[in-house]
Amino acid sequence: MKLNYSYVIYIFVYILIFLVPYGVIPSYFIFSGDNPIANKLFELFIVSTIVYTISLSFDFLPPLQIRKISLDFDKIFLLFFSFFLLTSFVIVFTAPSIPLIDSLRGADAFELSEGREAFLKARKGVFSLLGYLIGFINSYFLPYLIILGLIRKNKYVYIVIALFSFYTILSLEKAYFLKLGIPLFFLYFYNAKNKFFFALKGATVLALIFALMFSLSRFTGSEADSNEVFFSILYTPQNGLEAFFWRSTIVPIVSALDGLRVFTYTFESGFFNGDTSSFIAYLKGSTHINFERYLYQFQFGGSETGNANQVYLVEAFINFGYFGVAIFTIFVAKYIKTSLDSDDVALKSILPLFLFHIYNAGLIAILLSNGLLFFILFLVFVKLK
Repeated sequence: MKLNYSYVIYIFVYILIFLVPYGVIPSYFIFSGDNPIANKLFELFIVSTIVYTISLSFDFLPPLQIRKISLDFDKIFLLFFSFFLLTSFVIVFTAPSIPLIDSLRGADAFELSEGREAFLKARKGVFSLLGYLIGFINSYFLPYLIILGLIRKNKYVYIVIALFSFYTILSLEKAYFLKLGIPLFFLYFYNAKNKFFFALKGATVLALIFALMFSLSRFTGSEADSNEVFFSILYTPQNGLEAFFWRSTIVPIVSALDGLRVFTYTFESGFFNGDTSSFIAYLKGSTHINFERYLYQFQFGGSETGNANQVYLVEAFINFGYFGVAIFTIFVAKYIKTSLDSDDVALKSILPLFLFHIYNAGLIAILLSNGLLFFILFLVFVKLK
């Protein structure tokens, strides 16, 4: 058994950001143990937490000895940056409108919401690939290389950070800042002498950034009150700060519960066996089940582009049952364990970003659409000089 200080921290982190919000709070504090869906979700996270703790604490397999390809860091950094620059350029210049420009012209919150949807998510035909391409580069590769560039003092790294931030502001996608903000925060947090004071400063900076994004998005609160409770997908936040807290904490939990509810009552608990992924369904020759679209329609009504993501364990369970919960959790624990055992500070800095992703979305989509699988293969087979 190999249990160290970092493992203990990440076991408590898993409990705090998964077991407590998704299991304990809905089952016991919201529904007082009387809701079978909330109890089921709690059960899934109990199983997952046990599997995660064991997987993080024990070495089941000997480490692989793989001979890596040695590549020049500066060239790889410029290659990925060029790919980002080209993709973002095509996105911006083929978009029906630019959300930031619409905001500066005085568009209201509804018009800006429509504009953000049309900017990337609502693309059709060959242009629909742009979302996958920018997600592939921006989810793991570019944040990792930027952090590594800062550590290695690459002369272009601040230009890349500036352009990455500029693209984020243009799109007015508030969560996009976290793709770079989270790794940057933890890079400097690891080296901070007074970690509490640094965490306070970092939280203040992030709050100011989100306040700016909400301001540009023209969200100042809803004039109409839906009369729904705070723990509801139909609740209407009354100001930007409340909207940020509600969307980042309550919406993922409610979506997880609704996901299990749709699976249980609409699909009669019939496991999908991977068909919620278009890629896996294609390999199997079966019909793709767009479960995220079904869930969105259950929550808000009909929509051609709306999707509702759920925490990664919901995807695991509705596809493969408890076996899926165990396998997905083992993968998560193995990825975290490998990152913690590594001497790569950049890899450790993007580890919280990975937790943020699986808190909000399914693991299969993260592996394929967000490029995590290719990022892992890159780490396994490539050594950057």
